[in-house]
Amino acid sequence: MSAEIATSRVESSPKVTGRVKYTGDLDASGYLHVAFVPATIASGCVVSMHAGTARRFSGVAAIYTVGDAPAIGDVPFLRLLQDDRVHFHGQPIGLVLADTVDAARAAARQVRAVYDAEPPRVGIRAGLSDAVVAPPLSSGPAVSLRGDPDAAFLKAKVRIERCYTTPAHNHNPMEPHAALIRWTEDCLEIDVSTQTLFMARESMAAAAVVPIANVRVRCQFLGGGFGSKGRGFWPVLALAVVAARAAGRSVRLELRRPEMFALVARRQMTRHVIRLGADAEGKLEAIDHDCIAQTAAFAEYSDPNAVVSRTLYACPNVRTTHRLLRTNEPPANPMRSPGESPGSFALESALDELATELRIDPLELRRRNFASFDQDANRPWSSNALQQCYDVASVSFGWAARKRGSLETGMYRGFGMASARYPTHVASAAVNLSLQPNGVLRVSCGTQDIGTGTATILGDLVALELNWPRQDIVAEWGDTALPPGPPSVGSMATASLAPAIRMACSSFSEELFALGLNIEIMRKMLKTGKELPSVEASGASDPSKANTGVSSNAYGAIFVEVVVDSFTGTISLKRITAAYAAGRVINPTLARSQYSGGLIFGIGMALHEETLNDPTTGAILNPSLANYMIPVAADMPNFDLHLVDDVDTLAPTAGVKGVGMIGAVGISAAIANAVFDALGVRIRDLPITPAKIIESLERSATR
Repeated sequence: MSAEIATSRVESSPKVTGRVKYTGDLDASGYLHVAFVPATIASGCVVSMHAGTARRFSGVAAIYTVGDAPAIGDVPFLRLLQDDRVHFHGQPIGLVLADTVDAARAAARQVRAVYDAEPPRVGIRAGLSDAVVAPPLSSGPAVSLRGDPDAAFLKAKVRIERCYTTPAHNHNPMEPHAALIRWTEDCLEIDVSTQTLFMARESMAAAAVVPIANVRVRCQFLGGGFGSKGRGFWPVLALAVVAARAAGRSVRLELRRPEMFALVARRQMTRHVIRLGADAEGKLEAIDHDCIAQTAAFAEYSDPNAVVSRTLYACPNVRTTHRLLRTNEPPANPMRSPGESPGSFALESALDELATELRIDPLELRRRNFASFDQDANRPWSSNALQQCYDVASVSFGWAARKRGSLETGMYRGFGMASARYPTHVASAAVNLSLQPNGVLRVSCGTQDIGTGTATILGDLVALELNWPRQDIVAEWGDTALPPGPPSVGSMATASLAPAIRMACSSFSEELFALGLNIEIMRKMLKTGKELPSVEASGASDPSKANTGVSSNAYGAIFVEVVVDSFTGTISLKRITAAYAAGRVINPTLARSQYSGGLIFGIGMALHEETLNDPTTGAILNPSLANYMIPVAADMPNFDLHLVDDVDTLAPTAGVKGVGMIGAVGISAAIANAVFDALGVRIRDLPITPAKIIESLERSATR
């Protein structure tokens, strides 16, 4: 037997042949269907609601509105229909249950509301003075300070101060959010498209005020999520859960695409003011990164947008600040590489502008400011292969030999680069191993597979730890009745599963030893047709007990070539070379897939995506894939991806750092830097559209 990994995902054949059933495909015969009544104002109160006409529709079983809806328990998210307050346009103020989805939606359109409306606050530009310091972030305090950045900035030989903005983004996974909800007395079962199975179970138990043990949540296959199929979905899911119990019927919920723009949260819009001070050689002496981000009128969520500036580069004087501005728009929520992606766009663009001022190669500037340890926490790195990423990617790209300039009339070539960093996150996890008499080894964990290949990785990890034939390992996942697993967020799934599986495999080997067996003996037993003994083992990891005294991150370097048409403003991506160091890579094929997906995400952020709200009404103006621009196949350049060796024996993750998020970090800045290199004009407000290119060129020509 030799250690192996899967060459393709275990679910690949069922998926490509259409045999996989996603939540919305499951049989819902006899279920009632949900439709929401959306608020048509963005701020104010509901004075009264009139549903008489809707109640007379054929097939309508129940209608709940503000004031008569079933109660939702004490939960840390918006409790819909529990009061008369409207926080954003499209907020559900009523719910219809009917025998068919068409009947439910038709009846919902007939429910009328009378409002006491107020002028909404939309966007962040007009209310900057009202921004308040954010509460503590997921990664630490909202404000950090070391040294004296103000004094260092004033003394610096070269200084720049710039402002960068990113718009709101919507996740738009291919699979709509869906749930099948069933009550049996006080026991609740939910099939739901979620990337947080066990967190969803806990939240729905709290919403319905029942013990967690009474709630079972299942989700085996997801068609993407990117952050939206976590807590952003819980307010409408909780409303459907309590409505199903009140109606005494099983209920099916599936959101339409326009509803996914308002009801499952989104990436917050951000405004970054960055001040950099450096000496004549480019050594950073001051970094001041202030971020103002939009959050909902009722919330205080903030991504760690400026945290990247605390640790990526060496600098003795650093301040970062996260502030929030409440607006009457849908709530904010994590979206792929939350915080790191918009924050790195600002920081890596500013580094490029500093390199221009200093007349230093942008790559060389970054090398001169390499951080040999975590200066923010004053701790060593578990490992840091950023310099190796620079080496591998720059050589493969041909950075030293690049030649910018005009290709033909109006066409200009440019090159840009950026660094990437994403922290290593880890959650508790548990797994069971069970050996069958025929030699099949079953690995069980209740975690979900968001589409990244987690079910495949479960088997890969066992094969590598035990030297067990990969084809004889099967995985069981996607059910809270199984051992608790991590959420599919923050690139933490594999990093969390790896130490738990290592513990389970160690226990499994001990069980074999107690029986006088080992892998070689069992191989001979199988060859001679003998049955193997039934052996079970389990393992669990608890990161809260790990105190390694080190800081752990994945790193990357991205190099981009663009060609820009100065007449039309169109940007063509010609090629992207990227190198990533993410510790122990379990399955290179799946890792490359995640890196490619992250880069595509970043291309969308750089050139296409922007959620628009009407400044007067607060309504979303582009709630469809016809009007919300996303990158397509024709926009894709050649991807030249490299996996850099990064041995990490200090992080509490069995050497794994995670690959899903970092691909979306740095790429938007690299593209923006390449556009500047091509045209000599800087676009600091994403997305970089043809209109902004033309406007910038015209403004530059009049100076």
